[in-house]
Amino acid sequence: MKLLSLKLENFQGIKSLEITSDGSDIEIRGDNATGKTTIGNAITWLLYDKPLGGEKNFSPKTLNGNGEEVHNLVHSVEATFTDAGQQLILKKEFMEIWAKKRGTSKSTFTGHTTDYCINTIPVKAGEYAKRVEQICDTDKAKILTNPFYFPVDMKWMDRRELLLSVCGVITDKQVIASSDELSPLKDIINGENGQKITIDDYLKISKSSMTKINEDLKSIPSRIDEASKAKPDVSDIYPKVFEKEIIEHEAEIAELEKQRLNLENGKVDEALVEKKKEINNKIIQKSTEYAQLQNKEMSEQSEALIKSADLVRNAEISFNSQRKKVLEIESTIAYKREQQVKLSEKYRTIAAQQWHGETVCPTCGQELQPEKIEEAKAAFNLSKSKQLEAINKEGS
Repeated sequence: MKLLSLKLENFQGIKSLEITSDGSDIEIRGDNATGKTTIGNAITWLLYDKPLGGEKNFSPKTLNGNGEEVHNLVHSVEATFTDAGQQLILKKEFMEIWAKKRGTSKSTFTGHTTDYCINTIPVKAGEYAKRVEQICDTDKAKILTNPFYFPVDMKWMDRRELLLSVCGVITDKQVIASSDELSPLKDIINGENGQKITIDDYLKISKSSMTKINEDLKSIPSRIDEASKAKPDVSDIYPKVFEKEIIEHEAEIAELEKQRLNLENGKVDEALVEKKKEINNKIIQKSTEYAQLQNKEMSEQSEALIKSADLVRNAEISFNSQRKKVLEIESTIAYKREQQVKLSEKYRTIAAQQWHGETVCPTCGQELQPEKIEEAKAAFNLSKSKQLEAINKEGS
């Protein structure tokens, strides 16, 4: 998708502005508060109802010098794109709604409305958003138009998924192999009986175990209390009579205490959760570094391709120039040959001419004197010679 032109009317202080890019890259420069960010806001507002920075409660309305809204204006943005070779015109208009209450002559402001158009055809908001999503995924559009969206606003899980889709998936085994500290996880993900699990699966298991452990920890005091209450009062009875029962209850209490301590030691799962976060951060870091290296390599390859394209283009220009010269020479040769044939025919025709002048005076009917006849022949031969000489010069 390429932007061909952009039109703004009454948009955040810009009364009227038209930018024509014809699908090429353009730079918009200016001092602070001259409208650079406003142009970016116009594009992102047109596409997905958000300003460049993603702020909530954004309004495209124009404010006066006192910071108050200017009423009764139509605030609009229109952009012309090319999508798969087809021209696409998107337009959005934001305006106030004024209505007269019954029994009054004065209009009252009641809210705002937004009109949407695709190729000058009015459409509903849902249809408009669906068409925009077809030509440009919302997340991709935000990444391209908002420099803070990917590193700050985007959820880390979505950010990791995007990085992995660009750089390639890094397996759990690769991550574990990158650090000796993570080696215990190798046995964990292999599971029991060869049933393998992922780090994400183990994180879910750990969270579930932590929940159960916390519940068990809460129940242990009451279980100890129940066991204590179940122990009979033998203060007035000879101790040896109930010695066996006392030992059994004390053993049960000791076992419960042991379980409580074991469950408290289950905090190791929290450490695994922290380790998981650390692993995810390392994955993102390594993926980012890989993407940077890949971008650098692509940039170098692109530069080499541009240089090669320049060499090919220069060679084509030189070839076309030489080819044009050859065609001109061939055309000149063909013309010269045609002229040579014509001149040769003309030369033969004139060379074959003989003098057939009059030998009798047309006035008196007497024979002309011999010297007159010779003069006429000489004049004829001189004219013939000059014509032949002129043909030779023309053909040389």
